Amino acid sequence: MENESHSIQLVDGDGGFNLHGITDFMKAVNFGERGLSYAVVSIMGPQSS
Repeated sequence: MENESHSIQLVDGDGGFNLHGITDFMKAVNFGERGLSYAVVSIMGPQSS
């Protein structure tokens, strides 16, 4: 079993979605071939005012 980790920031500080980044990420990790073998971690930071 591979023990690699990959990360991506999906939403930038202005709230824009990183479509190009998610496409590259999915290709790099062969996401379509993973089936149910993946984990998702979301870290939400504080909002500045």
